[in-house]
Amino acid sequence: MESLTNLKSLSLSSGRLKMIPTGTLYTLTHLQQLKLPYDFEVPIEEVKALKQLEVLHCRLNSVRDLNRLINSRQSDKQFLSYNITLSSREIYPPLQFNLQCKYLTFGEGSLVESSLDTDGKMLPQDIENLFFVRSGLRGCLLEECPIPNSVRECKIFEEDKIECIMRLEEEFSWVPFQSLESLTLSGLPNLIGLFKWEAVVPLPPGTFSCLSELSIYRCGKIKKLFPQSLVHNFRNLELLFLEDCLQMEEIIEDDNNEGADITLPMLKKLTLRHLPQVKSICKGKMICDSIEEIHLRGTKNIKKLPLYLPFLHGQRSPPPRLRTIKIGAGGDKEWWESLDANNVLQPVVQYC
Repeated sequence: MESLTNLKSLSLSSGRLKMIPTGTLYTLTHLQQLKLPYDFEVPIEEVKALKQLEVLHCRLNSVRDLNRLINSRQSDKQFLSYNITLSSREIYPPLQFNLQCKYLTFGEGSLVESSLDTDGKMLPQDIENLFFVRSGLRGCLLEECPIPNSVRECKIFEEDKIECIMRLEEEFSWVPFQSLESLTLSGLPNLIGLFKWEAVVPLPPGTFSCLSELSIYRCGKIKKLFPQSLVHNFRNLELLFLEDCLQMEEIIEDDNNEGADITLPMLKKLTLRHLPQVKSICKGKMICDSIEEIHLRGTKNIKKLPLYLPFLHGQRSPPPRLRTIKIGAGGDKEWWESLDANNVLQPVVQYC
């Protein structure tokens, strides 16, 4: 390999090689693409020396290694794309990823003994896809890990100590999550909600304004998704998926006790599964003419489906784009048939 001084692309990701001889990468001064196996011990000092590098796929041992790599890059020599996983153990990257994107995964134990500086200098400021998997993330996401506004997708899996995504205790001097399009939370036993608050403070305009997909699975302590006064921040939400949140009582909390209607003008798909304690989706009507699919299973304590039903030819009718409502068979069918809106919506119902 030392003779390949003009090599521009090196991919070892599909081989069985466990290491390369010390000093080899120093000789590949023209290298632009480097893809190493995720069980590979990366020689961080040698990677730092590759000043022409544009594409990097690898696993780094620690946040410290990531910081060293970031600090070695001049502003005019940023990566065109990368898929970097932080973990001292072998971990596999996302099964599907776009080769043109910029992925960073905090893998198992990577945040247990490290925390990110509050100024965010330890994170690449151009991350697009950010994942946490058993990393040791704790408390509040925004306090533990200042999220760059470049992030479009965030997934958090199997984190035992995280409690919320952000706190609503003081006004923000910046706009968080203004580019975030997709948020997935799964297996977070101590998560109490997206927000933690005593008195709700308005979010800066633009916060969550691009969020189109919100999925929450197996978060056992969450009781309410978010307060009604913040619904307008989620105006571009298209998909809402909630499953196996066993203590959830209310989807959208009526924090003003007014029972006002809410509007989700872009919502296309609503899925609620195995939420045995949920009694209410929202207190007022839910106006979403864009809704196309609703899936309900294991939600037998919900007293009503609060969809706004428009008039058509003098009679109430389903929302104009609603194609199907899928209801679990058995006990779910009996529950559904007891709801007031059953007659109007029955033509689009499927039992499965």
